[in-house]
Amino acid sequence: MIDLGKLLPGLRGRSIHVVETAKAAEVVQKLKGAGFSLHMIAGDRAKDKITFLAAAADAFDFPAKFGKNWDAFIDSFADFLERVPMPAAVVWTRADVLVQNDLQSFIEAVTTFDSAAVERELSAEDDEKVQVEFFVLMGEPRKG
Repeated sequence: MIDLGKLLPGLRGRSIHVVETAKAAEVVQKLKGAGFSLHMIAGDRAKDKITFLAAAADAFDFPAKFGKNWDAFIDSFADFLERVPMPAAVVWTRADVLVQNDLQSFIEAVTTFDSAAVERELSAEDDEKVQVEFFVLMGEPRKG
């Protein structure tokens, strides 16, 4: 297991970490350097449940038959975590867009991420190293 506290001093959170967008490049660079597979959600597109689910489907390469509801998201994301190289990090850019427009869907997404990560870790084989981290980037990028 990679110690994110050493990798990113000052980082808070158990597996879900809220980070300012201004620090995104540093976070991504350090995660890549530590060997994480990175998966980016384009949060500027996610203004409500439907557009979040579409952005997630693109980010995680969900099947075309993806049902665009929370149950389908839970199932498809669990399948994604089974096939993705570990350790894995999801970086959700501009998550503040969904917070501002549809707080309930933001909460649903975050709790689903957390539940799926815990389930994946619990289902791991004894010798399998599973680590799933979520980085929720808040705020607009700095201009200039």
